[in-house]
Amino acid sequence: VRRPPSSTLFRYTTLFRSYLKWLKTRHPEVTDIWNTDYTPETMHFRFAAEEHYEYWIASQAIDWMDSIAADQPLFAWVSFQGPHGPFNPPRELRGCCDATLLPKVRTNLEGEASPVERYRAVRDPELVAPPVDPIRDNEAIRVSYAELIAFIDHQIGPFLHSV
Repeated sequence: VRRPPSSTLFRYTTLFRSYLKWLKTRHPEVTDIWNTDYTPETMHFRFAAEEHYEYWIASQAIDWMDSIAADQPLFAWVSFQGPHGPFNPPRELRGCCDATLLPKVRTNLEGEASPVERYRAVRDPELVAPPVDPIRDNEAIRVSYAELIAFIDHQIGPFLHSV
């Protein structure tokens, strides 16, 4: 009997493909799962919150939990993609995190790329662009990151309620 690979990469690739297929039924023009506007001012998901990957993962987990008989033991590992880049919270969450409450941005103003920036440039050069205004751009990214964490928190609640 041939079994599919059990690597984490295989599972994530399968999930991403399933999500993309589902998203294309709603938006045939999409070509990837992120659908993010990549400018610091608009680093948000292009579609409704109910179409975001994190929402979809929580919905899939809840549907699966609902399919298990109440008297059956179970173990569920529900893994959200975020808060990893791209930091693309839904637009509905814009402004939910106060940037003034976040720690101050530390940046290398001498123009030399940080170790993280060098790593990202090697992994995916197309996603790495030199910041026009490093402090402003990093603050915008951090706010999007915080908004994405808030969105994931909103997805965990309904999942825990379904348990």
